[in-house]
Amino acid sequence: WDVRRAGGMDPAVPVWSVIGNSDGSVIAGCGDSLCRLNGDTLTVWGTANGLPADHWNFLVRDSAGELWARGQNHVAVLMPAESQFTLRDLPDVPGRSTYAALAEDRNGQMLATLGSSLARYEEGGWHVFSQANGFDTDTITCLTVDRQGSVWFSLIGHGLRRWLGYGEWEHWNSANGL
Repeated sequence: WDVRRAGGMDPAVPVWSVIGNSDGSVIAGCGDSLCRLNGDTLTVWGTANGLPADHWNFLVRDSAGELWARGQNHVAVLMPAESQFTLRDLPDVPGRSTYAALAEDRNGQMLATLGSSLARYEEGGWHVFSQANGFDTDTITCLTVDRQGSVWFSLIGHGLRRWLGYGEWEHWNSANGL
């Protein structure tokens, strides 16, 4: 089954990501937009919907029903029953890589990879956890949260790590003046 042909979309348009919805519809990062295919009806979301042109290569539906879309340059959120996206772009930090992942923690906060750092969306903004908080300089490539709420991430060439004490610790080192 090809989402492009099923919705009458040009087969030459690249599909970067796909997520299924509980109503049977499918959302895909298609070209520089997002597309929703519901039966034979294709809806394309773009700049008119507050969604900047990007390669939308990571999609997550959170526990509140919000659709989070992550592209190479932007993060956008679509609230349930809405047609306008809200931008929640990540801060520009040194060492930002092309590995783009999102995962919801057990408190309903979204986590994002950011090069060798992780960011958590809380209180209307992104809180970045980096070397200053005890992270290494290794690039984080994947991110997931298990059923017990543990945050796991993979490091390029250095395996898998679990974030011990997630949400329960602070770390100070020479970068903080200690």
